[in-house]
Amino acid sequence: MTEESQGVVSVGGQSPRCPVVLRHLVWHPREIDVATQDIPEPAVRTVDKDGTATLITFLPQESGTES
Repeated sequence: MTEESQGVVSVGGQSPRCPVVLRHLVWHPREIDVATQDIPEPAVRTVDKDGTATLITFLPQESGTES
């Protein structure tokens, strides 16, 4: 990755339940781990250059709601 690299996480959309998009930046990620097996929800863990970790989990969509 370049010195100006960053990871971007966006959450939200255009449905009435989530009418905006929220963004979180991970500056200079040094680790990106993806877990999809043997866990209740898939997850991504990123660690920035200072060691700060961000954990992103993917919850199932509630039935009867828009995406």
